[in-house]
Amino acid sequence: MVWCEPPPAGGSARIRGSCVTQASSIGETERQRSELAALDRMLSFSAGKFSLGVAVCNSVPLRDYLIEKVRSAHPGMKTVEVPAGGADVLSLVREAVRESMPPAVLVIGLERSIPAQAEEFPVLRALNASRELWPGTVPMPVVLWLPEYAAGILAVQARDFWAWKSHQFDFVSELATPEAGVLDRSLHDTDLEVGLDFDQKRFRLAELEQRIAEAGDPPKPELLPHVMAWINEVGRIRYILADFAGAKAAFERALRLEESIYGPDHPEVGMAVDNLGNVLGEIGDLAGAKASHERALRIAEKAYGFEHPNVAAALCNLSNVLSEIGDLAGAKAACERALRITEKALGLDNPSVASCANNLGVVLKDLGDLAGAKAALERALKIDEKAYGPYHPEVARDLNNLGGVLRSQGDLVAAKNAHERALRINEKVHGPDHPAVATSASNLGTVLGDLGNMEGAKTAFERALRIDEKAFGPVHPAVAVRLNNLGSVLWNLGDLAGAKAALERALRIREEAYGPDHRTVGAVVNNLGNVLHDLGDLAGAKAAIERALRISEKAYGPEHPDVARDLNNLGSVLKGMGDMEGARTAYERSLRICRKFLGDEHPNTQTVRENLEALGK
Repeated sequence: MVWCEPPPAGGSARIRGSCVTQASSIGETERQRSELAALDRMLSFSAGKFSLGVAVCNSVPLRDYLIEKVRSAHPGMKTVEVPAGGADVLSLVREAVRESMPPAVLVIGLERSIPAQAEEFPVLRALNASRELWPGTVPMPVVLWLPEYAAGILAVQARDFWAWKSHQFDFVSELATPEAGVLDRSLHDTDLEVGLDFDQKRFRLAELEQRIAEAGDPPKPELLPHVMAWINEVGRIRYILADFAGAKAAFERALRLEESIYGPDHPEVGMAVDNLGNVLGEIGDLAGAKASHERALRIAEKAYGFEHPNVAAALCNLSNVLSEIGDLAGAKAACERALRITEKALGLDNPSVASCANNLGVVLKDLGDLAGAKAALERALKIDEKAYGPYHPEVARDLNNLGGVLRSQGDLVAAKNAHERALRINEKVHGPDHPAVATSASNLGTVLGDLGNMEGAKTAFERALRIDEKAFGPVHPAVAVRLNNLGSVLWNLGDLAGAKAALERALRIREEAYGPDHRTVGAVVNNLGNVLHDLGDLAGAKAAIERALRISEKAYGPEHPDVARDLNNLGSVLKGMGDMEGARTAYERSLRICRKFLGDEHPNTQTVRENLEALGK
């Protein structure tokens, strides 16, 4: 039996953004030149197709001066001014480009319809509603010029439209308003970097690295806050692209800079340590990841006290690595503490409570407490629907994880409904080619396979594969996940040659990304062993599954659910080779581990028990 790789859980660790300290007016001209050069590159790169840039500038005279410089470099560019109270920006832009096709459109004045004190923003609702119309009707780059506070409101209140943003340019000539400071993190949302396609990510990376190089080494003091933000963004993009060595180097550099400025115990240092811990976890250094997240937790507790939401966030990241290590009890305790802190600080119905409940639900599922997991995830879903409405990425995340629990409970129809709804949400929010759509399609494919609809599963996995290849390139670990799942469904369809090819490609990708002994390499090797078994290559199957077992034992120790998986599959191969005593030994050890970590009622425990009983006395 192939124990397929589980779909990515919505509660997984994220690389977090860094707050950008505002620059003083000293040396602003040099920074403006750097940002103007970046804007010029964006306009040239995006010529002839829609892309969205946001230019942040708090001074109207400075804005007008900079726009003239941009227009002189790109003749024929149109400037569209949004009147106060204007609610249909798309119509204004469409009218401006009706007679001719300018190389780009600059939009100014939108802030007059986004007063900081308002509770309702009709112009932002209209931008969200018209999101899907922009690429087809405005085939050119569009740059919104906004003061910082307005950009922050746009990022929060018009997330659907904001998701088009591929570039941001900061022309700050004065200290930010209080509203801008509060909303700063929204301007650097990692999810937006995920949404860029592969070429856009590489372009953005080259642009950032050029900015960093131009700032000098060491950076000029007046540019240092911006350089730290750029380095962190380089780390995030390299992390997304699975260049984990590059991401690690970027986050280590950011950490050194922040420690030199703030000292070892500042919250910014804690954020850098957290980011580094996530990368260490990806490359299999689980001890290093655990140490990093524990340090980030200590920094947060020292800075904020023991009952602060930032402490809860650090606990959630720590719980992820504890789960990877196999310390599910520790992960559960961390999630429960994070949930208590968040409830006390923010109330029972805050979206941050939903995030904590979601993480707890994922851990409870891994522990085999499916009823508890379902209750936690249903609570998260209810909170997020109330906070965001029925069409929001957080709602899709909750549905994806709830679908996984329903699948484990055997309620496949309900699981299918959950994943179908999550897919519709992600398509509506992100468009048809976003990695979040790939995740939902892949999860749906898994359930369709369980329902016996192997052709439907194959179609879903192939779609997920196409999306991730476009977003990340052909040799990214996300592509390996899709190939691993596609290999599984091809195996079930009897296309053993196709399954073997898909799994071998997934194996090459993971070995290149992580090295030969990474835990995710073991998962593919295990599945490849099962395909070799069915091809009649029992010696090859035994060698593959024994390799998977060695990898799992090295990564997690002798007692872990993944070790139990490998032992179960090794038992099946040994049985096929006629080594009944070897099979019995493998099944018995697998069963002991499953009972210890998952309990007697977990589906995996039941599978191993049935395999053992089938051997007879």
